[in-house]
Amino acid sequence: MQEHANLILISIICYLSRTIINKLFYNFKLEERAAVEWEAAVDYAEEFDRRQRHKREDAQVLSHAQAALEQCKISGKPLRPLLRAIHNFKQRRGMLPHGTQRASVLSHLQVGLDPQRVAEQSHHYLDQ
Repeated sequence: MQEHANLILISIICYLSRTIINKLFYNFKLEERAAVEWEAAVDYAEEFDRRQRHKREDAQVLSHAQAALEQCKISGKPLRPLLRAIHNFKQRRGMLPHGTQRASVLSHLQVGLDPQRVAEQSHHYLDQ
């Protein structure tokens, strides 16, 4: 009877220790997840701040360039070098819209086509 009581006591102790360990592990995982989420939020805020700062700086540079362009127009100085510099600045900063490719370039691209089918079509055109 004593052995049976000892086994029950040991099983209860093991159960409680597993419960405590599981709870500690769960809390650890929650804290770890919260830390990762916090770091991601901080990274996002820093990236957003950096982008806003770059936008303000770009706007200032472009406003100065616009003023210089107006001065060049008034004084009769050549505009082309300044326009080229503004274009290069916008290109480096990614402010220009992506241009579309000409249809002649796109017509020669064979992305995702079956090579056998392309070969058959090219032979078909040669036979005509």
